[in-house]
Amino acid sequence: MAYIGKSPAKAPLTSSDVADDIITLAKMAGGTDGNIITYDASGDPAVVATGNDGQVLTSTGAGSPPAFEAVSAGFTEGTQVATTSGSYIDFTSIPSTAKYICIIWNGLGLSGTDHLLIQIGDSGGVETSGYSEGHGHSGGATTTETASNGLNLYLAGASRTTIGIAEWHLMDSSSNTWHGKFFSWTSDWIDFGNCTKSLSGTLDRVRLDTTGSNTFDAGTANIIYI
Repeated sequence: MAYIGKSPAKAPLTSSDVADDIITLAKMAGGTDGNIITYDASGDPAVVATGNDGQVLTSTGAGSPPAFEAVSAGFTEGTQVATTSGSYIDFTSIPSTAKYICIIWNGLGLSGTDHLLIQIGDSGGVETSGYSEGHGHSGGATTTETASNGLNLYLAGASRTTIGIAEWHLMDSSSNTWHGKFFSWTSDWIDFGNCTKSLSGTLDRVRLDTTGSNTFDAGTANIIYI
């Protein structure tokens, strides 16, 4: 049938008017090489911009399209420090993104009968109170105690050295709450402890200290974090 004059109005297409698998890639609008099609918070099609070589596609959470981001470089190793002098050692410039920090020491010794003390801090300085801590040692008999000034590790002798590891895990970023634990060995016993501590700000430092006025006289220490 031929129409004279104006063509009849065209009704809008519905999904039932289009057969499954009928639209080919060639019929889609052109785009940028490397872009990925996704959906935005309204459920409409959107484009994820092309990332850089080596980046990976990661979720950015509900209501937000994914994004290309750099792959984590993994653990960062600090600079090893000789624990042969001084009354304390600070590891600083820990990034605000750190969620796990590990302190390792080898052959660490003190000049007297103090104990080793491990504390954390933020831009306001190392915090010396407010820790909820329990520690102990086992060597023939087991002794346990509590403290509020940090993780306490027994040495109790100028002739003793210790090998050990302490870990700090971020429990709650909204309150800057960290969980700390350690395990170490001396010549005649093992030491262990756990604690929690909420900082005033974002953690950026860890300190190896003593419970008194002793100085370090042997060994090395370092940190790694991620």
